[in-house]
Amino acid sequence: MNGTIEYWTAMIERSPEEANYYFERGCLHYRNNDFGKAANDFNRALELDPRHTAARQMREMIQAIFNFRNFDIYNP
Repeated sequence: MNGTIEYWTAMIERSPEEANYYFERGCLHYRNNDFGKAANDFNRALELDPRHTAARQMREMIQAIFNFRNFDIYNP
């Protein structure tokens, strides 16, 4: 992973059909705990390349985070 969110956004603007650009930006959003934006980028990467394994795994990890956040341990 290299660059910044702004860098990958500029790359996406130049080449909006490149799945890896969305993946890289999604990873940066993920590292910043901005899970909604990360999920959007991973979903877009998968729309462009359904075989993008890393994007699929990251999307599943974010879904697990969302599920955990929405699960109330003390008041089921």
